Amino acid sequence: MTKDRDHFNKVLTLAINPGAIEGEAIAALRRLRELVKNNPGLAHPPSMPSPQVSPTPARPASTLNVRLTSVHPDWLLIAVSLLSRSAYQLALKYQIDFDFSAIPTAVTMICEGTDPACSSMSGQVNWIVNYINEQISP
Repeated sequence: MTKDRDHFNKVLTLAINPGAIEGEAIAALRRLRELVKNNPGLAHPPSMPSPQVSPTPARPASTLNVRLTSVHPDWLLIAVSLLSRSAYQLALKYQIDFDFSAIPTAVTMICEGTDPACSSMSGQVNWIVNYINEQISP
């Protein structure tokens, strides 16, 4: 059956190719009709496999919620970039949100992953905040 389907697809490709010579395309369509007469199952695409029901994913071992307030506008994107890069390198599932109702803008980050990764991310957040504060202070 798979061999017939492969042959059918090749002939169909030739029949609908806009660069094919008209006579070849017509001959390919006639060949397709013969193939379908010999194997009617080729007239319809193969049925899609039923989707596998995946088990409920396990809850992450740890969750880290961080809210950075009073982020200086000049450092906002730098801080978010550093947070994102750190979370990606630690293979954490993370979400970063901006709260524009606070002035200056606040950043909320939620990380899910293993305990060591979340602990390391917490250290990274502290380092980022300290670094930015050192750069801002005169």
